[in-house]
Amino acid sequence: ETRTGAPEPLSPNGVMQVPQGGLISVNATGYAPQSTLAVFAIPRSETRAFGTRAVRALDNAMWLGSATVASDGSVRMTLSVPMSMNIGDYVLQLNGESDQAQLRSVNLLLNVMNNTSTMRSGLVRDAAFYEGKSATLSDEGKKKLRSMAAAIPTAAQDVNVVIVGVSISLDTFTGNINLARDRAEGIAKYLEAQGVSGTYTVSVTTTFTIDATDRALRSDTRTAGLDKPKESSTGKPLSTASISFEAPTTT
Repeated sequence: ETRTGAPEPLSPNGVMQVPQGGLISVNATGYAPQSTLAVFAIPRSETRAFGTRAVRALDNAMWLGSATVASDGSVRMTLSVPMSMNIGDYVLQLNGESDQAQLRSVNLLLNVMNNTSTMRSGLVRDAAFYEGKSATLSDEGKKKLRSMAAAIPTAAQDVNVVIVGVSISLDTFTGNINLARDRAEGIAKYLEAQGVSGTYTVSVTTTFTIDATDRALRSDTRTAGLDKPKESSTGKPLSTASISFEAPTTT
């Protein structure tokens, strides 16, 4: 399938084909319940040397994913083809255990095509998720975070979440740091619950910034400056979340 889940037709010679960044849907039966089915992509140049023998481990084999077989011997999973995967001919190999406790290996020809989609950069950014001096998200704050999550396209890649927790209103430095940390953690957990997956970078701010994860922000043009919190109309810094991503403009 394409990255958006649209069916990809077979090639003229009847071989399955998928673009870089596309999807492979597996729907199989006849495996041992609760066993594991693993899927690999093996370059054809490697598999030809072994004839028809089932090859389960090669230097150039790429593991695409695995899943646990259901109690009825069936398994379903959808696998992503990495954008970095070389174009060309592969053997898609499904390795598992049959219901007779024997190795069961299924081999299918697969052609990985060049991804012709053009990518666009996107960024959603908002602030002020809390009211008063608490670490409890306000209803309006939750609404903002849900809106940010919904703005990320389904086929988005390279998702980066930058969160700055802010507190400057408490009487002690330690209190402000702890509240800023709790606020940042609350934003991260809420976004994760909304299905936002990617690289999370978190910092906390009171009178100066302390990196809560001992990691520097990525120094690229998409995340540069996102460690600086947004400010209110009166210049007060606010707890801020930013999500950058790359998304295709075509399928």
